[in-house]
Amino acid sequence: MAGYAGYAGYAGYAGYAGYAGYAGYAGYAGLGGLASAMGDPFLSQALLRSRDGTFQEVGSQQANWQAQWSPVKRWAGDAATPPTALPACDQPAQLAWWEAHIRGFLCEFELLSQFKFESPAAETYKLSHIGGQPIVTIKRPTRDIFEQQLPLVESWATRREDRIPEISTQMLPQIPFWTSICNLHPQRTPKTLELIEIALRITMIVVMRFKHALACPRPVEYSPNIQPILLTPGYSALPSGHATESHMVARLLQELMGQNANSPLSAQMQGVAARITDNRVAAGLHFPVDNVSGRLLGDTLAGFFVTLCTGGASATWKSRTFTGTGFPPAQDWDPTETLDPNPATAYIGSADTAQVDVTALAPMLKWLWTQARTEQTNSGF
Repeated sequence: MAGYAGYAGYAGYAGYAGYAGYAGYAGYAGLGGLASAMGDPFLSQALLRSRDGTFQEVGSQQANWQAQWSPVKRWAGDAATPPTALPACDQPAQLAWWEAHIRGFLCEFELLSQFKFESPAAETYKLSHIGGQPIVTIKRPTRDIFEQQLPLVESWATRREDRIPEISTQMLPQIPFWTSICNLHPQRTPKTLELIEIALRITMIVVMRFKHALACPRPVEYSPNIQPILLTPGYSALPSGHATESHMVARLLQELMGQNANSPLSAQMQGVAARITDNRVAAGLHFPVDNVSGRLLGDTLAGFFVTLCTGGASATWKSRTFTGTGFPPAQDWDPTETLDPNPATAYIGSADTAQVDVTALAPMLKWLWTQARTEQTNSGF
């Protein structure tokens, strides 16, 4: 009977799955990708010999290139042909000529230059604009509140089996979940995707600064009964990073696509953000209170981000405060609760900032926003 073990050899047929690799031939459609071959030493030799051969054929015409050269001027302020001056310094329009990741670095530098992080009171931290206007203030909950939230985290574990595919694929970034709603595509809406990437990186920096300062342990650090189904991240819990980032993207896309908060498209985006946020509690990685503070941080940070992209001399944004010590210990995470002051949510504060002139604060970010907004206009939004 042990001979039947030989049937295990049929598992080898799984190798036929390798034929799926032929899908890679679709890559030939993207000739632009061949530019990356410039690091190939064999190609470098070929280009060298090609240049030498071409020069020999051109002969005496080599020295007359200036007489023949009539380039398209990609910078303003020089009427000569060929150009005789350098481009103007520090012009946002130059971004069109840089690589996408370079645009990202530049816009992130602009954004980070606007922030100030400080502690105005015990166990409280505030992100402000460099002009002094507040953006977000968070006071952490007490240990007792976290401990009383443990039964809620355990109750969410019943949803794990159903949500494993989502939990596993919603590790950062969750771009497929947004493209499926908003029909984003790297060829058709590249600047929109660039803007989202910048927003996510800035959000990650901000949320990590709060996490480090507030130092709130994860559920598994309180109880062995939690048993999360993903490796618990090596940083603290509150505010939830997934809640912050997903609600940042939902609000950003809402504004970029010209949607009001109650449109069907906005409802879908908020629903996805809430689901991503849900799944971190279901996975055993967060408390409900982490999600509430993360949603507040993400939406508020998005409002500030959009203000820098679109605001003028009388710009304002809505600043918010989360007072964790006032959060009801038995309260679960509710993605529909208001982020504005309400008797039922006394732990949330909200106010409009004083007017500030943001006209010249983020010219490169504004340029990218304009490009992304044009993509959305062309898509019918």
